[in-house]
Parts: sequence; structure tokens; C-alpha cells
Amino acid sequence: AYDSIKALIPKPDTTAKRSLLHQGLAQAATLGITGIHNMNGDAEEIALYAALEDAGELTLRIYCSFSATPETPVEALAEETFRVFETLKVWRGKDLSGGL
Repeated sequence: AYDSIKALIPKPDTTAKRSLLHQGLAQAATLGITGIHNMNGDAEEIALYAALEDAGELTLRIYCSFSATPETPVEALAEETFRVFETLKVWRGKDLSGGL
């Protein structure tokens, strides 16, 4: 039932995502929040965060874990895929096993 309802919700485009992020950043700033953890990120989200930082619009630090499923291609998990997204405010870490 969840998937059928979720399918009815339109996916926001990049402009809408950026607007929503600005609203969230403003709310976080009012609460004194300086960093967050995104526990289900993907390359598109990480790129959006990095674009906000490049524009000087990212007002907090974001630790972003990459969301992976059994269907996630191995190439998507490769170290090189994420190296370009490591910036001063957007980063991801290695897991406790020493892998990605």
C-alpha cells in the first residue's frame, strides 16, 4: 500500500529541491544547528549539497551516507565515485570495516 501511495506523490525537480533545502537550512539556523547527518543519500543529493556549497548557500555541514540496496551497482560504491563530492562542508565517511 505504501508504494502505491508513494507513486502518486510527484517527485520534486532540482529547483524545488533547492528551494526546500533553503527552507530547511533557514530553519536549522534558527535552532543553532551547525551540522546534520543524511543517512540515505545518493549521488544526486550529494551533488546538490556540493552545488549549494559552491554557491555559498550551504550554511551547515552535512555528513552523507550513501544509500545502497542489493541492486546498487558495484561501480556506484567505488571510492572514485564519491571523491569528487568531498568538500569542506559535504563529506562521507568510511564504514567501521574499513571499506567505503
